[in-house]
Amino acid sequence: MCEVDQLRRRRRATPSTDRPAKAAKTEGSDATNEKAVTFLQKAIALAPQRTSHHIELGRAYAAMGLNDKARDELERGLALPIQVKDDEEMQRIAKETLAGLPKRTVLAQAKQ
Repeated sequence: MCEVDQLRRRRRATPSTDRPAKAAKTEGSDATNEKAVTFLQKAIALAPQRTSHHIELGRAYAAMGLNDKARDELERGLALPIQVKDDEEMQRIAKETLAGLPKRTVLAQAKQ
Protein backbone atom coordinates (compact mmCIF):
# COMPACT_ATOMS: atom_id res chain seq x y z
CA MET A 1 0.00 0.00 0.00
CA CYS A 2 1.44 3.38 -0.92
CA GLU A 3 2.05 6.10 1.65
CA VAL A 4 -0.67 8.36 0.22
CA ASP A 5 -3.28 5.61 0.60
CA GLN A 6 -2.20 5.10 4.21
CA LEU A 7 -2.62 8.82 4.90
CA ARG A 8 -6.06 8.84 3.30
CA ARG A 9 -7.21 5.86 5.35
CA ARG A 10 -6.00 7.51 8.54
CA ARG A 11 -7.75 10.75 7.56
CA ARG A 12 -11.02 8.94 6.88
CA ALA A 13 -10.76 7.07 10.18
CA THR A 14 -10.69 10.30 12.18
CA PRO A 15 -13.96 12.00 13.10
CA SER A 16 -14.85 15.05 11.02
CA THR A 17 -14.48 17.29 14.09
CA ASP A 18 -10.74 16.56 13.99
CA ARG A 19 -10.45 17.66 10.36
CA PRO A 20 -10.23 21.47 10.60
CA ALA A 21 -6.74 22.93 10.69
CA LYS A 22 -7.62 24.50 14.04
CA ALA A 23 -7.42 21.06 15.69
CA ALA A 24 -6.01 21.16 19.19
CA LYS A 25 -2.24 20.97 19.24
CA THR A 26 -0.92 18.16 21.36
CA GLU A 27 2.60 17.20 22.25
CA GLY A 28 4.20 15.58 19.23
CA SER A 29 1.69 16.96 16.75
CA ASP A 30 4.38 18.97 14.96
CA ALA A 31 6.32 15.77 14.30
CA THR A 32 3.18 14.18 12.89
CA ASN A 33 2.52 17.22 10.72
CA GLU A 34 6.11 17.21 9.51
CA LYS A 35 5.69 13.57 8.43
CA ALA A 36 2.45 14.47 6.71
CA VAL A 37 4.19 17.33 4.89
CA THR A 38 6.93 14.96 3.70
CA PHE A 39 4.42 12.38 2.44
CA LEU A 40 2.17 14.97 0.82
CA GLN A 41 5.10 16.61 -0.97
CA LYS A 42 5.94 13.17 -2.40
CA ALA A 43 2.30 12.68 -3.37
CA ILE A 44 2.25 16.04 -5.17
CA ALA A 45 5.45 15.11 -7.02
CA LEU A 46 3.71 11.93 -8.23
CA ALA A 47 0.28 13.44 -8.95
CA PRO A 48 0.43 17.26 -9.07
CA GLN A 49 -3.13 17.58 -10.39
CA ARG A 50 -4.75 15.92 -7.36
CA THR A 51 -6.74 18.53 -5.49
CA SER A 52 -6.69 16.63 -2.20
CA HIS A 53 -2.89 16.51 -2.04
CA HIS A 54 -2.57 20.30 -2.17
CA ILE A 55 -5.41 20.89 0.26
CA GLU A 56 -4.14 18.37 2.80
CA LEU A 57 -0.63 19.85 2.53
CA GLY A 58 -2.12 23.30 3.13
CA ARG A 59 -3.97 22.02 6.18
CA ALA A 60 -0.79 20.45 7.56
CA TYR A 61 1.05 23.75 7.09
CA ALA A 62 -1.82 25.58 8.81
CA ALA A 63 -1.66 23.19 11.77
CA MET A 64 2.07 23.96 12.03
CA GLY A 65 1.40 27.71 11.98
CA LEU A 66 2.96 28.18 8.52
CA ASN A 67 0.05 30.30 7.35
CA ASP A 68 1.54 31.73 4.15
CA LYS A 69 2.57 28.28 2.91
CA ALA A 70 -0.84 26.96 3.95
CA ARG A 71 -2.63 29.68 2.02
CA ASP A 72 -0.53 29.01 -1.11
CA GLU A 73 -1.28 25.27 -1.13
CA LEU A 74 -4.96 25.71 -0.30
CA GLU A 75 -5.32 28.21 -3.15
CA ARG A 76 -3.54 25.77 -5.51
CA GLY A 77 -6.02 23.08 -4.52
CA LEU A 78 -8.96 25.41 -5.10
CA ALA A 79 -7.61 26.39 -8.53
CA LEU A 80 -7.57 22.78 -9.76
CA PRO A 81 -10.63 21.34 -11.49
CA ILE A 82 -12.82 18.80 -9.74
CA GLN A 83 -11.72 15.39 -11.02
CA VAL A 84 -12.86 12.82 -8.47
CA LYS A 85 -15.81 12.48 -6.12
CA ASP A 86 -13.98 13.79 -3.03
CA ASP A 87 -12.63 16.96 -4.66
CA GLU A 88 -15.79 18.98 -4.07
CA GLU A 89 -15.72 18.19 -0.34
CA MET A 90 -11.99 18.88 -0.17
CA GLN A 91 -12.50 22.28 -1.78
CA ARG A 92 -15.21 23.08 0.78
CA ILE A 93 -12.76 22.17 3.57
CA ALA A 94 -10.08 24.32 1.91
CA LYS A 95 -12.41 27.33 1.89
CA GLU A 96 -13.19 26.83 5.58
CA THR A 97 -9.50 26.50 6.41
CA LEU A 98 -8.64 29.62 4.41
CA ALA A 99 -11.35 31.57 6.21
CA GLY A 100 -9.78 30.59 9.54
CA LEU A 101 -6.26 31.70 8.59
CA PRO A 102 -5.01 35.16 9.51
CA LYS A 103 -4.68 37.62 6.65
CA ARG A 104 -1.54 37.35 4.54
CA THR A 105 1.40 39.35 5.87
CA VAL A 106 2.58 42.46 4.02
CA LEU A 107 5.93 40.79 3.25
CA ALA A 108 4.24 37.75 1.77
CA GLN A 109 2.03 39.97 -0.39
CA ALA A 110 5.08 41.85 -1.66
CA LYS A 111 6.74 38.56 -2.73
CA GLN A 112 3.85 37.72 -5.07
